[in-house]
Amino acid sequence: MNKVKKFYNLFYKFNYSFLNKVLSRKKKILTIWNKGISPKKIKTIKKSNTFNIKKLQKVQEIFSKFFSYQNKLKSKINILKKIKKIKILKKYHLNKNFDPKNLVSNLNIKSLTKSLENKPESQLNKIFNKLSRNSSSKDLSKQNNVILDFLGIHYVDHKLSLIHLQRKDEINFINDYVNINAPGDLIGDFKVEKVSEVKRIIEDVINIFELDKPPIILLLGPSFFTVRSFGDNELMVFSEEDPTILSKSPFLPINTLVQYKRVNGDKKSSYHRVVYAEKEAIDSWINVISLINSSIATVSSSSINLIEKIDEVSDNEYSILCDIEENSTTIFIIRNQCELDSIKLPFGSSIYISNQESLNKQFFSRLNNSILTILENKKIEFTGKIFIHGNGIDRMFELNNYIDDKFKILSSYQYKINQKKDLNLTNKPSLLNSFANILDIITK
Repeated sequence: MNKVKKFYNLFYKFNYSFLNKVLSRKKKILTIWNKGISPKKIKTIKKSNTFNIKKLQKVQEIFSKFFSYQNKLKSKINILKKIKKIKILKKYHLNKNFDPKNLVSNLNIKSLTKSLENKPESQLNKIFNKLSRNSSSKDLSKQNNVILDFLGIHYVDHKLSLIHLQRKDEINFINDYVNINAPGDLIGDFKVEKVSEVKRIIEDVINIFELDKPPIILLLGPSFFTVRSFGDNELMVFSEEDPTILSKSPFLPINTLVQYKRVNGDKKSSYHRVVYAEKEAIDSWINVISLINSSIATVSSSSINLIEKIDEVSDNEYSILCDIEENSTTIFIIRNQCELDSIKLPFGSSIYISNQESLNKQFFSRLNNSILTILENKKIEFTGKIFIHGNGIDRMFELNNYIDDKFKILSSYQYKINQKKDLNLTNKPSLLNSFANILDIITK
C-alpha cells in the first residue's frame, strides 16, 4: 500500500486543520489556475453476494504490509528470491507481466478472491493466516521499516522555512533545510501575493531535496489564528454561520474561516474551542499547495497543538504558553479540558534587539506585566511557570541566554538532525519542536 495513502485518513482528521474547509475548493482552484491538472478518478469495487468485501480489503492490506519491505529493496533479484518462497501466489495470483517492484498493484484480485472463497484450507489461506498473525507483531513492523517523507513549510515574520522531514522507526529526522527571507510583494504579513512565484520556489526546493510529491505540512504563525471558547449554554449546536460565533471573529463574517473542537469540560459545562482564520489568507496558501499537486497533511498553528499537549501532562488547572514572534506575541491560556483562548500583544522581540545585544530582562518584565493584567481581567489565579516558544525568543536567546524565573522554555521534542549536512539549526529549537510535535501526532 502506498505509504502516503496509508496515512491520508490520519492527515484528514487532524485537529484544528483548516484542510476540511478548503479541500472543497481545491478542484475549483486547480481548474482556474491549471486546467491541465485534473483530480484522479477513484475506482470503486462493487459488493459481491458471495464474497465478503471486508475480507478482501484485509487481504490487500496484509499483503501490502508484507511486501512493503521487499518493495524497498534495490535489487530486483533479491525481490524475485522472496517471491519464489510463495509459489502459489506467483503461479496463480499475479498478473502475467507483473512488476516485481510493485507487487501489490499487480495482484490478480479476481483470482485471489475466488481462491479465498472456494479454498479456505488452501496453502494461500495458510499464508494469509500467518501474515495476519505477524502483521500486528513488532518483528514485522521492524521488517517493514516504513520511511515517511514530508515537506514542512513554516511561515512567520516574512521568513519562509522549508524542511525535508522524515519519520522512521518512530523517530523524527530533519534531513534538509532552506530558509528564505520573503519580500512583502511576494508574501505579505499573511497572504501570498504572488502565487505562481511561491509555487515555483517550493517546487525548486522539492527538487533540491530530491522528493517526489511529498505530503505537505503547512504551519503558519500564531498571528494567523485567534482562539475563543464557548460553553454549551452559549453554543448548543455548532454552525459556521452562528451569529454568536461570528461576533467573536476578528475578521468580517464573509472573510472568516472557523474550525472547532469540543472538549469534555467540567461539571458545569462542555466547551467548544473555536479557531478563527482569515479566509483570504488561508485560501492563498491553499492555492499554492494545490498547484504543486502534492497532498496536504495539515494546515495549522503549532502553538495550538503545543498548548494542548502541555495541558495533557499538567496537574495545574491553568497552563499558559507565549508564542513570541519578532513583531508580536500571542498568549494562549488553557483551563484543563475546558476553555482555550488566545490574546495577541502588540510587541515582540525585535524592539528589544539592537545590533548584537538583546534586552531580555526588559522584555520579560513587560511580558510578565501584560500577562498579569490579562489574568486579573479574567479573574484567574495562576502560580505556575509560563512556557515560552517562538522564533522571536530563539533569536533573543541566540544573543543573551537570560530568562526570568517566572518563565520556562518549552521542553524539546525528539528529533535528529542530518549530521552529513551543515544545516545551521542550532538556534531554531522552536521551529524543530513544532514539526516534531506535529509528526508525533499524525503518525501515531
